[in-house]
Amino acid sequence: MAYVFNKEMSLSLGGTEEKILINAGFFSFHTKTSPLHQHHYTEVHLFESGCGIYTTPSQRFTVGAGDMLCLPAGCFHSCSYLEEGARHIDFQTTHPVKEVILKKLAPGIVPALFTEITRVGENRSSARLRAYLSLLCAEMDEEDDRPMKVIDDRAFLIHEFLARHYDRDVTLSQIAEFLCLSEKQTGRLIQQYTGHSFKDELTRYRIEAARQLIAAGHHSLTEVAEMVGYHSYSGFWKAFNAYEKSNNNREIQK
Repeated sequence: MAYVFNKEMSLSLGGTEEKILINAGFFSFHTKTSPLHQHHYTEVHLFESGCGIYTTPSQRFTVGAGDMLCLPAGCFHSCSYLEEGARHIDFQTTHPVKEVILKKLAPGIVPALFTEITRVGENRSSARLRAYLSLLCAEMDEEDDRPMKVIDDRAFLIHEFLARHYDRDVTLSQIAEFLCLSEKQTGRLIQQYTGHSFKDELTRYRIEAARQLIAAGHHSLTEVAEMVGYHSYSGFWKAFNAYEKSNNNREIQK
């Protein structure tokens, strides 16, 4: 049995538009031996079960369940399936490779790809199918080892620090240390990015979180106070009322 397609789909990979071309069939379930041949584009082979032998003029590759074999465009090869009923996927892609690649994929990728191909049918694709195929193309580029740079978006870093630590006795000096800046510089940045002082911005995070907890109705006010970083209910309630009053005044001024 085979799902015989004559289809193509486009993928955007790193800003480059690549094509997946299926002109013979995603699935093959029969013993098969092919003559020596080559393809116009990179050919990709994957097995969910069973295995196959792929022979080039200089090398021989055994491809088993969960493996991916990529053959460069113009690479002469022949193939044979060693087991009756082997579940096999092959397609071509304009995504180039310079040499033969044989690698074991992360567990579950090939079965999931088989399931998605069966689900979507011949005449349409899906976001998940495109995602799996994009992942396979990315697996061909593992030598792309460009370094990651340190995050320099300080507005983002300030937000993340407060979002993760507002429920503790967080201080301006701790954020300054996190940003590798002085307390004075950090205080100015918080004011610049949020429009509030450090103390007021910390209070905002706490009270906004408290609002969500109160609305959910699963905790007492004393529990909410502790969950958002206050050591006493009275301190929390004082801060909550002051925050709400300040918000109401701003709304009136608008």
